[in-house]
Amino acid sequence: MKSKTKEWYDGNEPVIIVDKFRAYSTWKASIADHTAFLTASPRYRYVIGEQDYKKACKALQAAGYSTDPDYANKLIRLIEKYNLTQYDKRETRMKKTVQPCKLHAEKSSRNKIYRGALHFQQRRYCEE
Repeated sequence: MKSKTKEWYDGNEPVIIVDKFRAYSTWKASIADHTAFLTASPRYRYVIGEQDYKKACKALQAAGYSTDPDYANKLIRLIEKYNLTQYDKRETRMKKTVQPCKLHAEKSSRNKIYRGALHFQQRRYCEE
């Protein structure tokens, strides 16, 4: 699906563009696909497994996940506002390996099309 989004190309002023976003039929499908996207790309290696949420947010921004220069700080504020760290669990091993959909597996280096995974729009899951 296509939707309006803000992009920061010069770091100062956002530009509104229309871009492609992923849409999912369920929350679970959204989380699974987004997890697969992040874990399949070496650019997010400093995000995966980071126990400090502030460091993880900064690593996500440093890896180029968003063009918003204040992205990490916005995430940190949301985590703190809603006390989201209460849901953190420490597990010693992953129970199941999540496989990316074909689109993610074949084009994982094209970040822009996948940012919408965080928007969790519940429409349809990636069809293979």
